[in-house]
Amino acid sequence: MGRHVDWVRAAARVAGRSGEIVLAAAVVLLCAGNAEASYHHPVHDQASRLAWGGFARWRDGGRIPSPARGGGLGVPFGFGSALVGSAPVGNGPALTAVDTATHTLYVGNGFNLAGNPTGENTVSVIDLRHCHADDVSRCKGPWPKITVAQPSGIAIDERTHTVYVSNFGDGVNDGTVSVFDGATCNAQNTSGCGQTPATVPVGIGPVGLFADPANHTVYVPNALQQESSMLDSATCNATHLGGCPTSPPPTVTVPGNPDSGAVDRSAHTVYMTEYGAFNGWSVFDANTCNATVQSGCGQLGALTSEGFGADAAQVDAANDTLYTANFDNTISAFDLRRCNASDLAGCATDTPGNVAPVPPGDHSMWVAVDPALHSVYVTYLKDDTVFIVDTDVCNGSHPAGCVTLSPPSIHTGADPEGLSLDPGTQTIYTANQVDNNVSVIDASHCNAQTSGGCRHPAPAVALPGAGGLAVDPAAHTAYVISGPNAVSMINTDTCNAHLPAGCAQTPPTVTVGQGPAAVAVDRATHTVYVANGGTGATGTVTVLDARTCNATNSSGCTTVATLRVPGGNPDDIAVNARTDTVYVATITSSGPDLVSVFNGATCDSTNTSGCGQASATVAVGSSGDAPNNSVLMLAINRETNTIYAANDYNIGMNEPPPFLGNSVYVINGATCDATNTTGCAQTPATVTLAPNPPIGSNPWGIAVDQVTNTIYTANIADGEHPGTVSVINGATCNGHDTSGCSQTPTTAPAGFGAIAIAVDRTTHKIYVANNEDTSVSMIDGAICNGSNASGCDQTPTKAAVGDYPSAIAVDPAVGTAYVTDLEGVSVIPLEH
Repeated sequence: MGRHVDWVRAAARVAGRSGEIVLAAAVVLLCAGNAEASYHHPVHDQASRLAWGGFARWRDGGRIPSPARGGGLGVPFGFGSALVGSAPVGNGPALTAVDTATHTLYVGNGFNLAGNPTGENTVSVIDLRHCHADDVSRCKGPWPKITVAQPSGIAIDERTHTVYVSNFGDGVNDGTVSVFDGATCNAQNTSGCGQTPATVPVGIGPVGLFADPANHTVYVPNALQQESSMLDSATCNATHLGGCPTSPPPTVTVPGNPDSGAVDRSAHTVYMTEYGAFNGWSVFDANTCNATVQSGCGQLGALTSEGFGADAAQVDAANDTLYTANFDNTISAFDLRRCNASDLAGCATDTPGNVAPVPPGDHSMWVAVDPALHSVYVTYLKDDTVFIVDTDVCNGSHPAGCVTLSPPSIHTGADPEGLSLDPGTQTIYTANQVDNNVSVIDASHCNAQTSGGCRHPAPAVALPGAGGLAVDPAAHTAYVISGPNAVSMINTDTCNAHLPAGCAQTPPTVTVGQGPAAVAVDRATHTVYVANGGTGATGTVTVLDARTCNATNSSGCTTVATLRVPGGNPDDIAVNARTDTVYVATITSSGPDLVSVFNGATCDSTNTSGCGQASATVAVGSSGDAPNNSVLMLAINRETNTIYAANDYNIGMNEPPPFLGNSVYVINGATCDATNTTGCAQTPATVTLAPNPPIGSNPWGIAVDQVTNTIYTANIADGEHPGTVSVINGATCNGHDTSGCSQTPTTAPAGFGAIAIAVDRTTHKIYVANNEDTSVSMIDGAICNGSNASGCDQTPTKAAVGDYPSAIAVDPAVGTAYVTDLEGVSVIPLEH
């Protein structure tokens, strides 16, 4: 198991200010036409769906139809056919274990160290006879549960039909191991599932236990101590529960905090994963360090972790390789020929090959080896993904092959942790902590040799690490932040969802200020405004002429002028073309954040006389408890001359929940714009979004549909809970009429990690970029808006994009949504 991760902060990888991790987001509202965009720093009963295509409709169960092309593209893209279904379990599943003898999957629910414990302390018992790669007809259950105490690890001894479950405890006192009879609680016989398990006391914080049947030992890593308990499975098993000890069993002392492990039975060697003071793997002889023999427990080899801290490992005996999930973005392959019970000293010089499917920020969690398909499957916590390593290319004997490997991937449910393979049916099961279910995956459709059923993201422009963007249909250009002081310009006429071939071209760039965070376009004055975070407590806005600085004409790509934003660091920008006002969301180091107000009429592409102006400011929300610990996003309804500002903030970098923001502020533009700033000092009205227990909604994106007078926010929900969209009625909550602002808005479901949002005003479709789900959700705004919420409870359709999508803009003129992600800018077709 892993440790608690505030992943939203760890994944904020877009260019920050002075090398800091910037917890910020920017929403770009195009000021004329039908295009809107939003940008954020990166940070579902998961059911069957269409295998290919731009958007796929979720279904409640059954097998996925045959692959079909979608979106009108010449190449297929989508989530793939490998994900065939899901099975509901208890709250907060994190652990899985397959008993192949009884065709049973055991799933531990309710406690995990890589997210928020949810409180259900049970083990679900799933019948795999009709819930596997070729038959998902019975996956829905219902399934019996056994009550335990905070399950943190599961191991099965198939010889004695015994299930061992570690119980984490309170982290101060000793934990326990529950022991129950799998012969009377399995897929075929549930008569004993109501039994009260026997319990064995062990050390503090037991997690990730694993078994060595050859030496009749269950190793129980005590994560909050530097030791592992060793339980004798010969005297404590399903048929001898009375033999389970009432006092703690013997232990082996290790240099770090153990949290999982694996046994190489052919070499009688134990590999114990550890973190903390020692990040790596302790290696010892299973024959001389077990529940009955401890003579060799003082003789340890050591493998050093390449990552944040060792998390899980499995042995591939065919390649003499230990594959490890390193609780960071990497997977390692260690050569066991030089590191085993007969050569413990060789472990010190064992340099692994490393696979890094994604840049730093995510966490590899669990490992399963599939010798038949020459594949290793690894769950990645915050990408809703299983990556697949080719063991023929990347193994201990060939570490160089790991570095250049580009693993295929499979889409899973939200927050996948535990991973198990049933080799008899070639089925992978992942425990999805947020979705409260188990994904059922057909490994034969997506493995190291076969990628036809794998996830295939949409076509993309290669701009790794791209950030905020805005589309100017008049200039046929998408302006995309692409570096620490650069904006790239994509030709939307030749690179769109219907002409993806043009996306292979490298777009021209323009130099802007330091740390660009957001882009807005004023089509009335042909001006591009780029909000730059800057350095220290001062930021800037770069002013460009869209007529001579675009994807096809870069002759005028020099800075026309620069606005100074002294009150803090710009995080977002929006323009009201009707009032010629530029609003800049400004993050401060303490106290409230600010919305800076500039006169765009005297600072645009043709008139720079007022670019030296000082801005008026509006105080909104909170900056959190440290610099750059908040998010401030803007959207404008020009029809009501209202500015909406969504604020989220952090109150403790090391304490969950990290974010508490739950508000949208309503600013009256009539008294706070380019020519009248008399009302800027007034306290704005506030909309309080629906809470998402145990935290707030945490809005990280905001957009307006002016036709339906509706404001939508993308709510990330701390990155640990299901994402939502709040639906605010602008007719009764605007700068002139705040009577409805006190009402709690309707919410609609979105994908995991909802972080950015855009509106297609021609169709009233709402597009939500889901940072932790490699997807974009679509909500039908015609039946989910401020005056008609009849369709807000519908499950949204989804499109597959690249890893960690963070920003989105729509261009109805070319029928395309542009989505920035780690691979670049994905292009997906808009729905009609």
